[in-house]
Order: sequence, then C-alpha cells, then structure tokens
Amino acid sequence: MKYISLIDQLGITIDTINTLDNAKIIRLQKQLKANAVLNNTDNLGELVLLIDQLKDENIRKFHVFIEQHNWLKQIISGNYTNIPQSNIELNENSLDHFNELKHFLTPYFREHLKPFLTETLNRGKYILLFNVVKNYKIYSEEIEQIIINFFSAKLNFATVYIQNNRLELSHAPVGYITNRNFIKCLSQYPNSFTEEVNDLNSAIIDTYNSKRKNTNDPDFIFAAKTMVAFGALEVSSYMLKDIIIGNAEIAKPYAYKTSSKSKSGTTVGIWSIIVFILIIIRLASLGISSSTSYDRHNSIDNQQLFEAVRKIKQHQDYQKKTALPLKENLATEDVVETTIHNESIISNEKITLPDGDSKHKAKDHTRFIYSLKLKTNKEEIEIDNSIPTKLNEFTNPYPKTFNKIEAYAYGVANNTEYSLVKNNSNKDLIVFKLQQGIDQSIYIPKDEKIYINLKPEDSLLFYTGNDFIVDKFSHFKIDAELSKLYVVKTIGPKLNNEINVLPYKLSIYEKSIINSDIKLKDTSKLDVIHSKNINLNGINIDKIYTNWYKKKYN
Repeated sequence: MKYISLIDQLGITIDTINTLDNAKIIRLQKQLKANAVLNNTDNLGELVLLIDQLKDENIRKFHVFIEQHNWLKQIISGNYTNIPQSNIELNENSLDHFNELKHFLTPYFREHLKPFLTETLNRGKYILLFNVVKNYKIYSEEIEQIIINFFSAKLNFATVYIQNNRLELSHAPVGYITNRNFIKCLSQYPNSFTEEVNDLNSAIIDTYNSKRKNTNDPDFIFAAKTMVAFGALEVSSYMLKDIIIGNAEIAKPYAYKTSSKSKSGTTVGIWSIIVFILIIIRLASLGISSSTSYDRHNSIDNQQLFEAVRKIKQHQDYQKKTALPLKENLATEDVVETTIHNESIISNEKITLPDGDSKHKAKDHTRFIYSLKLKTNKEEIEIDNSIPTKLNEFTNPYPKTFNKIEAYAYGVANNTEYSLVKNNSNKDLIVFKLQQGIDQSIYIPKDEKIYINLKPEDSLLFYTGNDFIVDKFSHFKIDAELSKLYVVKTIGPKLNNEINVLPYKLSIYEKSIINSDIKLKDTSKLDVIHSKNINLNGINIDKIYTNWYKKKYN
C-alpha cells in the first residue's frame, strides 16, 4: 500500500487541505474526475476514496503532517533512495493525536519500512537508519515488532557468518556490527536483543582469542572494533552495561591503533575472564521468557550473577595489574548506590550510614529506580546470604547518591511545608523524594511516622521490605516492594496533610491466550497509598524509564 500525495496528484497546497470542507471536497472530486477523463488516470478510484476520507478532520491533519515531513512521505511512498541522512526531524507540536496517527501509518509502514531498513543498511547509511528508527512516536506495536525482528535477524546473521569463519573471505556483509549508529538502533529497544547480543559477543570473543597473537590481523581488528561499538549499547541493567563498557575499553587500543607495532597475547588472563563472563551471561539469558519480544520493560538481568562476575573482574585486575584495566565509565546518574568504603556494612547495633561525597550526589536516579524495580519484580527466589544492617530510624539509607529528606519528629512540624507520612505497611519503609536538584531518601521503620518536607511537583516512591542489606546495590532482602511514582499535584493549606502507606493489595484478573478462547487467572500487587489533603498522581515506572531513555539517547 503506497501513500498517495494529494499535493503531488492534484497540485494543491497544504493550506488547501487545512481549509477543506464538504462543499470544497465535492468540487475537488468533480475536478478530479474531469482531469481523469483528459489524462486517462488509472488510479481514479483510489483518489476519489482518498478525497472522500478528507471529510474527517483528523485524516486531514494526518495528511498535512505527512506532507510536512518529506522523509516520512518518501518512505511510505516507496521512494526512499535519496533521503538526506541528517534531515530527519519530527515536529511533535504539529499534531496532538499520535496514537491515531500510528494506526493511520501502520498499513504503509507494514509494506515499506522493512525494505527501507534493508536498503538503508545495505547502502551503509547508518545515520539515516538511526534517525528513522528513533522516531518511536509514529510506530505502532506491530511496526515496532517489525523493526525488532529486522535487527534480530541481522544480529543472528552476523553470528552465523562469524561462527562459520566467513570473516576470512570478507568483512563487508557484517560490517554494520562495528558501527555505533547501528548499535544505537538496538538501544532503542533495551532488552529485546539480549540473547542475540550474547551469542554475537561470544563469537566475537572467540575470534579475538584465536587471532590475538597478531594484533595486526584484519579479523582481530574487526573483532576489536565490534567490541568498541557495542560499548555504546544501552541496557537497563547497570551491571551488564558496566561489563560492556569494560570490554570496549579493553578493545579500544587494538581497534584504533596509533602504532603498527604488534602486541602479543599479554592479556590472556583478563580475556579468559571476559570469555567466562560472556558464557555466564549467555547461560543466564537462556532462562528468560521471550513471550513478549517487543516489551522493552521485561526484566532480563540476574543481579547476583553479575555482581559475582564483577568481583571476579576486579580481583583479576588487582592481581594482574594489567596495562589495560577495566574502566568504570558510568555517568553521574548511573553511580551504583554503595557505602563509602565500597564494602558491606555489618553491625548488630543500629547505625547511621556515613554521608557520601557531594560529587556523587545524583540529580537523576531513573536508572537506579528502574533497576530496583526489576529486582523487586523477580519471581524466582534469590540465594542471598548477606547479613542485614540495622539502621537508625529516620536516617538516610542511601547516603552516597541521595541527600536526606528534611524531616521532623511527629508533633513538631508546625507549618504546611511538612506532611505526615505514616508507615502502616507492616514492613520497613524507605521514601524516595525526587525533585529539582539532588534527590532525597529517608528510612521509616515499621509502624512509625514522621513529618517530611513536601511541596507540589515533588515525586515520591515508597519502597517497603524487611532486612535491609547495605552493599554495592543496597536493598531489602525480604518481601521487597516498590510503588508507582507519585507526583504531588496539590497540597492543602491546612496542617493535617498526611500520606498513609498500607500493605499491598492482591488483585486477581483474567487474561486471554492469543488465538484461543482459553482464559487464565493471574494476580498482581497494587499499591495502597491513602492521602489526606494531598493530591497524588501515580505513574508507572516502566513508562518513566522508557521516556527517560528516549529523551536521554535521542
């Protein structure tokens, strides 16, 4: 199904489309029929139907939107050979109904998007490829699945090509895996390519190891460039991201050498560890369900496994004192919450954790919050022999990257800037306050209550559980639950503003199996947050992470 441009077919303007009414549409149809008789037009029926659809105001807006985005018009018209790589922009202010636009564009994309992706990739126009893929707002779930399937097939092809030693013949058929813009395309759908990426990285590591005695070998350099490119891959697991960045840092001197001097395999030990890492990651991924392959929010990481792997890497670095150490290259907002000494704190007495260096205090904890959610969502029971730490009430449980929420004991606060938070969850509670500036947190024991500083537009997260573990990723060991993010819309002028955190409620619902009449019962946990004189708006964390990711990397 090709898009037919009314402007190109009828010689009209965008203003004409904008001002069409029923009378003008009838005149336009008569004009069209007259021109068809003179010019022997063979698509008269399509054009008449198209003009008739313009009676719908939204349809008119969709046509105007397409005409204003020439690159989009070219793709869905099947004429995409000369689209400028950098001239890809989406004017989001020109349309209010993107959900309806997605459905309007779906039949056109269904026919033309995959051929466009194929031709663009084959021609090596990686910037154009990324600039088109990143415009997620115009893609329905069906089209997103087409995009995911396309890149999945390319990753699988590259893996088979390398495993069959075809690199010795030519790098060109799989040269795309060394391009960072190709990797950025994968990053638009975090967690959708985990198994494919693991398999490909294993093949690349095998190539690296087999060729490393001569670092001038073209296949060795190709493998190194691929590892550097994959350093740009974004995943929701900060631990997996750390591993990928580390691999890229090690490979970088070999991928882009300033000297032709050959280096022998002096880093055998560290690469043995990396091979082990990739094998472990691959095994971990085999147990992951892929029932909804386009769901970009599925949990795929194994926190305990990656933590063990990370310790092995650090120990190896220390023992070998290699000249190419694994580097932690995390942005400020990605700093792993830990203690000041990077070690677990164990104490039989209640303690107050030491405050962290202000340079590590983060203004954006989106990735950390999402990783915390993934950890609480895990259905399998994790083996955790960590000894819990007893915290003093109303102290900061995450002092390295969060400030402490300003708070007063019950009965002390005497103005409307403070609201009472009651912990009736039957578990310990940590309140995260996300705000303009440095984010904040506070620990509230079971059955306790306290006044916290709160104002409109602050956002709150309620993290409940038992047995708090203080380590590289501090968390509740038992019965951990994380609420939605609640935005404070308004606060009443009175002094008795309060938030009451209650136990989670179990909801039972039915879900249908696709292409079947069978319905299964399932359960989910719902927040129970009662507020008085405070208007809270709950937002799903998955949606927040997706929007944050796209704004950060697009």
